[in-house]
Amino acid sequence: MFNPYFWSHRPINRLWDEWSRLHDEISRRIAPASRSGQEFPAVNIHLTPEGAQLTAELPGVKNGDLHLSVSGRTVTLKGERKAVVPENARWHRRESPEGKFVRVMELPFALEASGVEAKLANGILQATLPRAEADKPRQITIAHG
Repeated sequence: MFNPYFWSHRPINRLWDEWSRLHDEISRRIAPASRSGQEFPAVNIHLTPEGAQLTAELPGVKNGDLHLSVSGRTVTLKGERKAVVPENARWHRRESPEGKFVRVMELPFALEASGVEAKLANGILQATLPRAEADKPRQITIAHG
């Protein structure tokens, strides 16, 4: 069946599609690392009775380009992911973020910076973040009166 409403609005649909494509392209050029709505690198932190375990996905990041620091409750992960592209290459598709990054995360307790251990293997950073002794819960013995 012929629908005149549909046919009369086709130019608007084309205009909307073109606007969406333009918006996507501008977003990709301005903030390639965050175009998916996620920050780079993806980080998971789970709490343990002794502190916390941090896992970060860092494909393509070299050990020398990565720095992890701890101060009080704050964990800072910064580094750089460099593109591996031939000099005269032109992009056909670009989905992997590159460039410098910083992630600052606050934990619900203070950390013991001297006890932090971290290892980068196969693009995965794993760090053990021990809780500061002064910030650990204490069991209090109640005396009989």
